[in-house]
Amino acid sequence: MARGLTDSSAGAKRASVFRVGATSFTGTALEYYDISIYGTAAALVFPRLFFSSADPFVATLAAFGTFAAGYAARPGRSAA
Repeated sequence: MARGLTDSSAGAKRASVFRVGATSFTGTALEYYDISIYGTAAALVFPRLFFSSADPFVATLAAFGTFAAGYAARPGRSAA
């Protein structure tokens, strides 16, 4: 015979589901903010800051290359 949920355990389960959802949303929002800020900096700041001796087009490609390398390495970082 299956054991049913009591009112207090159903409320605790609902609160737990809400907490997991809120935490997931917060983490995703922070990650999106981080990626968008880094992408903007890679386009506007990093070419002049780190690759100042190169041609502006090449410097921008190099900055986006470092951005792409970090983005591609992301699954490996999360598995560790």
